[in-house]
Amino acid sequence: MKSARMTRFVLCALVLTGCSKKDPADDFADRIASCNMPTLQSCQEYRGANLALGTKLVEELCKSPNMDMRFGLVPCPTEKMIGSCQRNEGKDFYYEGYVIELAKLESSCTERGGTFAKP
Repeated sequence: MKSARMTRFVLCALVLTGCSKKDPADDFADRIASCNMPTLQSCQEYRGANLALGTKLVEELCKSPNMDMRFGLVPCPTEKMIGSCQRNEGKDFYYEGYVIELAKLESSCTERGGTFAKP
């Protein structure tokens, strides 16, 4: 009786080990998308698990008939960047000429649970 239970236990353990799933975020680790808004001196970047449902939603959000908004499967540019705000949803980049001063950008970022960084 004990050997039958042990055999079932070992078989179940092998099945469960074989069926274990890897972290879903690993499937999206290399993905990147961005919405660059040069006229607003900003860019929004999405990576990894933030793109688990694909890039179509980000691409749709990046469309505006009245503004210069550019969707791409590339990172946001870093040239002339004055700061960035990393949050769970993605990363916002701010460039020279942005309408809000740097100190206010930083406090707004941290108040929303983000991490602000300067170049």
